[in-house]
Amino acid sequence: FAALSVYGSETSGGNFNIDTAGGVAIAGSNAGNFSLNYGGNVFVGGNNSGNLSSTNGSGSVAVAGSNSGTVSLASGGSVFIGHGNTRAITINNGSASSNSVSIGGNNSGYLTLNGGGTVKIKGNAGSGTLGGGKLTYTGTIGSWNLNSGATAASVKSVSVGTAASPLPSFASTFQQPLTTLSTQLAAMTPNSSVLTSGNNVTLQAKPGANGIAVLDITTAVFQANDVVTVALNG
Repeated sequence: FAALSVYGSETSGGNFNIDTAGGVAIAGSNAGNFSLNYGGNVFVGGNNSGNLSSTNGSGSVAVAGSNSGTVSLASGGSVFIGHGNTRAITINNGSASSNSVSIGGNNSGYLTLNGGGTVKIKGNAGSGTLGGGKLTYTGTIGSWNLNSGATAASVKSVSVGTAASPLPSFASTFQQPLTTLSTQLAAMTPNSSVLTSGNNVTLQAKPGANGIAVLDITTAVFQANDVVTVALNG
């Protein structure tokens, strides 16, 4: 798992700091602004509208949908956008052999790869600066600054690949084990009692020969009482 793993979407639009290289994995869309302060990876399974940045270490950003948030990698890395991109993408440092930007649709944002790299765009190339390396695109090109021997070529087709989710199956990782445990617990025979008095509830343990006390408790017990005592009886 990443430092932050979300099986739904991040919709708050808040600001978040990730202070380890653990990264962020979001199965749905993302509106949050994430700062990875020691590098790391970001995966967004839907569209991204949040600003994503990485410092003090190489980073990677993979957005399976479209991107409308700024992306900034201060120490090299890679950026993948599955569909179109409308905002600035910047990769500083790194090298032409390690940096890359792949966009599976039209680009209208400004792309900057100061350390060079490989840029593949399945559509219009928009504008940008490339400090060494190669730009290939299938649509039209806007205004690009090609430095340090960088080249640009219009091609009939370009393969940008896909972004695979790093999140394990929610069903097999969480749902199935908890369902199995629930079934196992439901099969146990209660041997202890729940006592209520006013706003107090006492879980009165009376363990069997195996030393296990089993209580059958409904959520209503805790909704009506705010003081809970557990009597272990040894």
